[in-house]
Amino acid sequence: MALPFLELQTAVYQRLSNDASLLILVTGVFDHVTEDTPFPYVYLGEPLLNIDRDVKVEDIAEETIAIHVYHNQETSGEYGNAKVYEILDAVHEALKYRIELPSYEILQVTPREPRVFDDINTVQKHGVITYKYKLLKTK
Repeated sequence: MALPFLELQTAVYQRLSNDASLLILVTGVFDHVTEDTPFPYVYLGEPLLNIDRDVKVEDIAEETIAIHVYHNQETSGEYGNAKVYEILDAVHEALKYRIELPSYEILQVTPREPRVFDDINTVQKHGVITYKYKLLKTK
């Protein structure tokens, strides 16, 4: 079975980077950032794949994607967690609707463990929400 990393990340990236409500709140959606990336932004982080080897008739995999939100309180003048909460909510709203993949059918989507915390220092806020996708190989 081919691994679904690229297909799922591409679909999630396209959904988020084309969501008008989210783009009002952030400078962009990225899968690579540098020190010069302007805040606030959404970063598609580390995927984790669990392939169900016990299934004999169908190829099923579970992939979890971590979606990160970064906000610099000092440069924006907006202090506290509210901005990150708002961005995480926009991410969640954008991902509530069905995503189509070329080679997989998404059987189930489970959002998990949304959280907000101070990043490396007390200036940056960092939010994370993970999504677990149960995928059936169709092609």
